[in-house]
Amino acid sequence: RQVFQKYVGDQDADLRASALEGLGRIREPEDMPVITQAYDEKDADWKVHLAAAFASVSEGKVGAAEFSPLPYLVEALDTKTRADIATAYLTELVRRDDVRPALFPLVAPATKDQKIALCSILAASQSEDVIPTLNTLAKDIDPDVAFAASRALRIAQAHRAS
Repeated sequence: RQVFQKYVGDQDADLRASALEGLGRIREPEDMPVITQAYDEKDADWKVHLAAAFASVSEGKVGAAEFSPLPYLVEALDTKTRADIATAYLTELVRRDDVRPALFPLVAPATKDQKIALCSILAASQSEDVIPTLNTLAKDIDPDVAFAASRALRIAQAHRAS
């Protein structure tokens, strides 16, 4: 934990992002001020913002307000350079029982790319509570979203059966 705290303020964005990820995974409430400061930092690199958003959600900040960390992670699914990292973070976070219910309301207003990514993210949770959301997405008017949701639904149901 001390190593992560040391590098949270480093000039190297990759080191800072890694340190914030580490703090998020440790989940010590006393790290929240440092994580919040990094998330709110105006001119920080996008990797730092994404890592701070991940750490914030990991610490339990799962609100869906406009500038909250969880919606920020979902929005990042639309950006080619950020989508892979946001997908990895959300895939890890969605396995937690406190994160999934907070994520469900963000699915309906999501863009096509966000919905497609969220289908695989939700399926990776291996939880039954994602099935109603995936069922809804399987009926989406966009055929690409409906296909991704149908595939994710099969994965989620296969996990349930095993």
